[in-house]
Amino acid sequence: MNILEFLKILRKNLALLFGIPVVLAFFVFLLTSDSPKTYSSKTKVYTGIASGYSIESQQNASFNYFAINNAFDNLINLITARSTIEETALKLYALHLMQDEPMLPVITQNSLMEVKKITPPEIFKLVDKNSLEKTYNNLLAYKNKDESNHVYKLINLNHRHYSYKAISQVKAKRIANSDMIELTYDSDDPAVCYQVLNLLVHTFIDSYSKLKENQTDQVVQYFEGQLAIAHDKLQNAEGKLLNFNMDNKIINYYEQTKHIASEKEKFELERQTVMLDFAAAESVISNLEESMGARVKLKLQGSNIIKMRSELNLLNEKIALQRFQQTDSTVTTTETIDELAFRAEDLKQKMRNTIDSLHFYENTKEGLRMDDVINNWLQNVIAYEEAAAKLNALKIRRLELEQTIQHFAPLGANLKKIEREIDVVEREYLSLLHSLSLAKLKQQDIELSSNIKIVDPPVLPISPLPSKRKFIIIAAALAGFIGTFAILLLLHFFDTTLQNSNRAEKITGLLSLGNFPALKNSGKSAVSPDHLKSATIKSIFNNLLKYRTGSFQKPMRVAIISHYPGEGKTTLISNFEKYISPESGNHVIADEKNRNVTFEEIPPLIGNILPEQFYTDFDLIGYVLRADRGWDTADKKMLDVVQKIRKDTPIGFILNKVDIDNLGDFIGPVPKKRSGFRKMVKRIALLRFFEKFDFKQG
Repeated sequence: MNILEFLKILRKNLALLFGIPVVLAFFVFLLTSDSPKTYSSKTKVYTGIASGYSIESQQNASFNYFAINNAFDNLINLITARSTIEETALKLYALHLMQDEPMLPVITQNSLMEVKKITPPEIFKLVDKNSLEKTYNNLLAYKNKDESNHVYKLINLNHRHYSYKAISQVKAKRIANSDMIELTYDSDDPAVCYQVLNLLVHTFIDSYSKLKENQTDQVVQYFEGQLAIAHDKLQNAEGKLLNFNMDNKIINYYEQTKHIASEKEKFELERQTVMLDFAAAESVISNLEESMGARVKLKLQGSNIIKMRSELNLLNEKIALQRFQQTDSTVTTTETIDELAFRAEDLKQKMRNTIDSLHFYENTKEGLRMDDVINNWLQNVIAYEEAAAKLNALKIRRLELEQTIQHFAPLGANLKKIEREIDVVEREYLSLLHSLSLAKLKQQDIELSSNIKIVDPPVLPISPLPSKRKFIIIAAALAGFIGTFAILLLLHFFDTTLQNSNRAEKITGLLSLGNFPALKNSGKSAVSPDHLKSATIKSIFNNLLKYRTGSFQKPMRVAIISHYPGEGKTTLISNFEKYISPESGNHVIADEKNRNVTFEEIPPLIGNILPEQFYTDFDLIGYVLRADRGWDTADKKMLDVVQKIRKDTPIGFILNKVDIDNLGDFIGPVPKKRSGFRKMVKRIALLRFFEKFDFKQG
C-alpha cells in the first residue's frame, strides 16, 4: 500500500474520521463537566548531602558522586516509604478529628463535614484536643489491633484524603545537582494539600535523623561496653603486677637485676683482690717468721698480742660487713664504721706499742735488724688480719648474693608473662579507645549532616490548577480519529472481497480484461457517468481484441459468463451496444473500423446445468465479477470445471462495480475536477514532484 491509497481511504471515510472524534469529544465534554478542581503545593528542603559542612568533608576534600547520588536515593525512598506515608495519613486524620470548626489552613468546611460523617463514635473517644501526638498514638494503637477496624480500612483502602494510595501521590525529586529536594502534592482540597506536605516533611525529617543516629548509637554502645571490659582487664593485670612486685619486694626489676649483676661483678673483683692481699700477707708473715729466732716467736706468741690480733680480726670483720651493708648473724653491733675504724686504729697502735716494749735488739741470721723485721711482721699481720676478716665477710656476702640471684632469677619469666599480658590488654584497650573515638566522631558528623532544614515551607493554595479538561477532550478526539483510521486500515487490509483488478488477479488466477465502474449520485463535482462508462467500455473492448485470432471479416465470439445472477452480464453487454456500435443490435458489436465482436450471454453457472451453447466455439470467455464480492470454494471449483472444459479458450474477467478510484489501471487518471491542492498532494504521494502534464480525456 502506497501513500496514495492511504489518502484515498481518508477521503472516502471523511465522515467517519471526523464524525466519531466529534462525538467522543462531545461525550467527554459532558462527562467532565462536574470534574473536581485540583490544588497543588510545593515545599523545598535543604539536605547538605553534597556540599554541606561535615567533619568528613574537612578530612577528605574529594567528592564521591556515586555515594552522593546513593544518599539522595535513600532519602527520597525514605520520603516515599510506606511507613512515612501511613504516619502522615494518620496524623492528618488525627489533626482533622481534633477540629470542631472549619479553619484554614487546617481543614475546610466540606472536609470537616465528611470526617464527622464517616467517623464512628468510638473513634472520637480516642481524640485528645490538646495533643496531636497523643491522638496519633491512640489512633495508631487502635489501627494495629486488627485489620477490620475503621482506622485500618481508612488508611489502606481508597479514601481520597487519608488513604496510603492518596498520599503516596506525593512527588519527591532532587533539584538538578543541588542539595535541595522538592516535594509536590496535588489534592482536591487546599487545606489537605497544605497539611499533607507540612506533616510529611516533619515526619520524614524525624525519621531520617533517627535512622542516621541509630546507625552509630549501637556502635558507640558496643565500643563503650568493650572498653569497660578492657579497662577492668587492664586494672586486674596491673594489680597482679603490683602484688607480684610487693610480694617479691621489687621496685624496678630490670634496674635491680642490673644492680645485682654489677654488685656480683664488683664482688668478684674485690674478692680476688682480697685473696691476693691475704695470700701475699700470709706469705710475707711466713717468711719473716722463718727468719726470726725461736725466742722471738715465743715472745710474740706469749704476750697478749694474740688476743689483740683476735680483737683486730673481729673489728675488721665488722667493718667489712658494714661496708658491704650486711649484718653477721653471729655478731651484733650498733657501732658505725667510723667508730669501728677508730677502735681498730687504736688497737693497731697498742699492738705497735706492745711490740716496741719487747726490745728486740739482736739481728736476724741474715744480718737484718730484728726491730725492722718485727715492724714489718706487724704490718703484714695487720694486713693479714684485715684480709682474713674481709674474706669472712665476703663469704657471707657471696652467700647473700647467691640467695638474691636465686630469688630474682625465676621472677623474670613470671614478670615477663605479666608484662606481656598487660601489654596485650593495654593494646586492646587503646584500640577500643581509638575505635570509640572514631565512632563518636562519626556520630557527631552524622548529627551535623542529618540536620535537614526546610527552606521553602508549603503554602496554602488559594486557586486551583488550570483544568486539564481541554486536553482530555482533545485527547479523546485524537484517540477517536486515530482509532477510527486504524480500524479502517485493518478493514481494508483484512477485507477478502475482490475490490480491484490486482487483488482479483491474485485471488482468481485469471487475467483482467478491464473494469466497469460503480456509479453513484455524488453531487456537482462527480464525474460524468456517460464519460466513465464510455471510457471503461472502450478500454474493455480494446483488451478483448487482443484475443482475436481470425480475420477481421469474421466476428470475434466472446462468451460472457458469471457464477451467480446479478453480477452484471446484461448491463455490460448493453453498454457495449450503446458506446461501441449504437445501431448494431443482436449483441454484434462493431467499432468504426468494422472490428466485429459477438457477445454470447451464458446463464449463471453455479446451481445450473451448463447450457449447450457453452460448448460452442468461442474466441474468449469473459467472467463478469462484482468487485464487492468474495471468492469462495464454490467459485474455485466451478472455475476448475470451466478451465477443463474450455482448456483451449482464453479466460479472463471483467470486474464490475469497481470504485471509481480503482479505474486508473485501465483508463488512466479519472477525469475529475481537482483543486490545485489535491493535485499537489497527489504528485507528492506519487513522488512526481516535477510533473506538469494535466491528464485530459476527450
